[in-house]
Amino acid sequence: MSNGLNRRINGFTLIEIAIVILIAGLILTAVVKGDSLIQQGRVQDSIAIAADLSAASRIFKQRYHYLPGDFSIDTGLSPQIPGVSAACMSGGVGAGNGNGAVEINESPCVPEHLFAAGLIKGGLGPLRSQYGTIQVIANTASQTALGPNPLPANIQNVIEFANLPCDVAREIDRKLDDDNLATGRSTASVATCTPKVLNDPVPFFAIGL
Repeated sequence: MSNGLNRRINGFTLIEIAIVILIAGLILTAVVKGDSLIQQGRVQDSIAIAADLSAASRIFKQRYHYLPGDFSIDTGLSPQIPGVSAACMSGGVGAGNGNGAVEINESPCVPEHLFAAGLIKGGLGPLRSQYGTIQVIANTASQTALGPNPLPANIQNVIEFANLPCDVAREIDRKLDDDNLATGRSTASVATCTPKVLNDPVPFFAIGL
């Protein structure tokens, strides 16, 4: 009798083990679900940034007839957007030439033009996501075009994200395009990536503007 009682005190019943396993399973499910919700939030945030930037660029073009960055602003002759720095005005190092492509020297003026026009918030300086910089730039000058995976030639300008996590880039491509980082209307500067292993974060990921 004494030995049986000791075994009962020192051990666990099947019911107790089952309860522990159930609780552990619930905790694991909650953690996995929480991670999934966090990732989906990151994906949606990046998609929203691209959508807002694309919409702001379209409104800018409708209003001023040129894309931000590509628009040469001459405050002496036609001060359409007050408050733009000398570098992004006519004759400045970043002044646009109006050819429809946001070239390398014009790209830094995109956020300044959009901010001065009241189309984005956040002040001057480079556009950023929680992972890295974002730029609007000509397709032919983007890092994806310079690498192995250029976007189709009919896409003149792109929104280019730097350092997106692999799982975020892949999910964006899955939602917006063809689930292939190397083809379609959104591509990366690498053909493939594996979370926490290969090409993570993705150096550059571009979406057609």
